[in-house]
Amino acid sequence: MPDIITDSLKCGVVAGYLNMSLDLLTAQLTELEAQGLIESAANGLCLKDLPALEKLADGMA
Repeated sequence: MPDIITDSLKCGVVAGYLNMSLDLLTAQLTELEAQGLIESAANGLCLKDLPALEKLADGMA
């Protein structure tokens, strides 16, 4: 079952935590959605492929 990240934080706060602009955050989320790794959910963000997201994150470290 996919994991859900609730939308308790505003986008600007998340972008600030990640030290990126709101436009860049939007572009990155759009790319992850296009790859089938995430999708919008009624109550937040659905992580559809957590192992692939972890592998992607490991490659960015």
